[in-house]
Amino acid sequence: MFVEFGRGRGAYVGLIGAEGFAGLPVLLQADPVPQRLVCEISGEALRMPAERFERLVRQTVELRNILLHYACIRLFEETHHLACMATHPAAPRVARWLLITRDRIGSNNLPVTHEFLAQLLGLRRPYVTGIVRELQQDGHITCERGRITIVDEAGLASTACEDYPQLRSMYEPIS
Repeated sequence: MFVEFGRGRGAYVGLIGAEGFAGLPVLLQADPVPQRLVCEISGEALRMPAERFERLVRQTVELRNILLHYACIRLFEETHHLACMATHPAAPRVARWLLITRDRIGSNNLPVTHEFLAQLLGLRRPYVTGIVRELQQDGHITCERGRITIVDEAGLASTACEDYPQLRSMYEPIS
């Protein structure tokens, strides 16, 4: 997810993959939240009217419980993302983002550019290029124009922020 502040500026705040949904305010019966979600990597997304979603959640206890569990995971992920952005060096953040994205899209082939990574992580593109080059030299990824491929998951995970394994394990029951 990318939150826009205006004039083309904004910040990455999280990823939603096939395991998730973007209707947390509706689930939590909050007032409408002005937000614009951007599909960062091509894929399929489904929509339904908020009223129908609310009705399904009220009628289906199991669905409601799964969605509330997902809401807790999102809260954990977003608070850790904020802490990560404030305290971790850039290279572990890049590695973490690559791994989380791989988990969400279910593929080691990530259609992302250095510019895209820089925008998402609030870094300058030349700095991201240097980090990607180091990850490639270490044998964790390969890189070609517009695509990064994870070839050594364990090695990349050892470079990523320390909360990645916990975050990944939290998503396993709902993936």
